Amino acid sequence: MSNPYGEQQPGLGQQPGYGPPPGYGQQPTYGQPPGSGQTPGGSPPQSQPPYGGPQMYSQPGYGQAGYAPPGYGGPEELYEAGRELIGMRPWVMICGICGIIGASFNLVQVLAMFARGGRDMSEAVGNFIGVVVSLVLASLLLKFGGAINAFRQVQSPQQLEAALEAHLAYWRLLGILFIIAFLLLLVIFVIGVAIAITR
Repeated sequence: MSNPYGEQQPGLGQQPGYGPPPGYGQQPTYGQPPGSGQTPGGSPPQSQPPYGGPQMYSQPGYGQAGYAPPGYGGPEELYEAGRELIGMRPWVMICGICGIIGASFNLVQVLAMFARGGRDMSEAVGNFIGVVVSLVLASLLLKFGGAINAFRQVQSPQQLEAALEAHLAYWRLLGILFIIAFLLLLVIFVIGVAIAITR
C-alpha cells in the first residue's frame, strides 16, 4: 500500500508531547533580566560571564592611591590601622641617624688603627666589620622611616606593605647577626672548656 505522505509519515517514531525544550542547544546568557532575548536593534545578545569578569576591575578609582576594594574599608580605616606605625617614624629616624654618626666615628678610628699597623691590625679588622654592620642596620632603619613617611602621605595598602617589608628586613638581619654571634660564643665556650679539661 502506497504511503501518501512519502517515505515517512509526520511524527513517525516520535512520542507525542516529547521533543527538545524551547531554546535547547543555545548558550545561556548571564547577567540579563528575563525576557531580554535580544539587544535593541535586533542583534543577538552577547554572552556575559556569570561573575562580572572585567567589570570587577572597572570600578571608579581602582588602581589609584587611596583606593580600597569593596569590603576592605577606605583610607580612614587604613590610616587607623597604620597609626601606630606612623608614630614609630621619629624614633626610627633618630636611631638610624645616630647609627650613621656612630659608625662614622668608628670608621675614623679604624682607619687610624690601619695606619698605625702592628698589633692593632686584628682589632682593626674586627672594628671594621662592626662598622659595616652598623652602617647596614642604620641604612635599613632609614629606609624603614622613608617607607613610613610614604605611607603617611599616600595611605595606600601598597605603601603599608612596603613599610612592613622594610621593618621585616631590619629585624631579619638583626636576628641573623644575633644567631651568628651566639654560635661564635658557643664555639669559643666549647673550645675553652675542652682546653681546660685536657690540661
